[in-house]
Amino acid sequence: MAFTGKNIVPVADGGAGLGSATKGWGGAFITNVTASSATQGGKLVLAANDGAVMASGHRLGVIEFKGAEDTSSTLTIGARIEALCDATWSASENGASLKMYTTDANASESLVLTLDSDKLATFTGAVTVTGALTGTLATASQPNVTTLAGATTVGTISTGVWQGTAIATDQQKHLVWFTLKGYGTGDGTNYEIPEIMSDDNAPLEHNTSTGSDGLTAQTVQVMMRLGGVVAPRAGTLKKWYGWATTAGSQAANIGLFRVRPTRNDNTNLTPVLLDNVSYTALGNAKMEDFDETSFTDADIAVGDIIYTGIKCQSAKTTYFTSTLEIEWD
Repeated sequence: MAFTGKNIVPVADGGAGLGSATKGWGGAFITNVTASSATQGGKLVLAANDGAVMASGHRLGVIEFKGAEDTSSTLTIGARIEALCDATWSASENGASLKMYTTDANASESLVLTLDSDKLATFTGAVTVTGALTGTLATASQPNVTTLAGATTVGTISTGVWQGTAIATDQQKHLVWFTLKGYGTGDGTNYEIPEIMSDDNAPLEHNTSTGSDGLTAQTVQVMMRLGGVVAPRAGTLKKWYGWATTAGSQAANIGLFRVRPTRNDNTNLTPVLLDNVSYTALGNAKMEDFDETSFTDADIAVGDIIYTGIKCQSAKTTYFTSTLEIEWD
């Protein structure tokens, strides 16, 4: 320890100050001349030892930073760091926390940061980070998180109640699902679409012929009455998954179509093929599955009527049930 012309002056029983009583206390250097290593270096020890066991809440040591607040050398604390036991000490327990205080107004000290024995850092006020904040954030419970500005990536949020500003529609992805099912007996050539609503077997039975490609224009009355799915929003087809059985052993087809009606217009409606599932019939006791994610036309507009068609071997019947997934714009 180098004092450079200073003295160690007693100030109380068991204590001393570095410097002189009249001129104040000076600076100090603690120098370790042992070869440097991971366990060497200058060391300052603040110890509490009154012969009794340290108890929870007892202070191990404190560093106070003081300055004169007047010309009479009245010293006031501006900040302090102290270590406190957070359990009764023993040969197997030496838990402690480190607390940091700052001063505001008229010598009003406030706890700013606590580092506890569980490696938890607790700030009593707001935290400002100007650089990168890395690692895993285990818990972020509000009311304490009030602003998250500039975040570019947020991982999975498994639980919680959204209480912030509504997310803009163009930043959302809404998936919806529609059930499409039915049956029909093929004529070997044409697609059959659902019967009109007034038929006892509507809308499941497919028995209205729309040509070999399913694209023959139909009257407004037919398209209105077949009971198709109406899109309430514009969107994009994402997935069509289902099961089917078809009697016989020849090719079978299940088509997905749409028409785009116009208000107050009686012009025949020409279907658009969205997708077609083609497979070889396995008989009516074995199911074929289909999983479509690529479509001939995936575009859906508000008001589109979506429906299905069946084409298979003459006098053979196809049954199917499926779910259509659409992502709204």
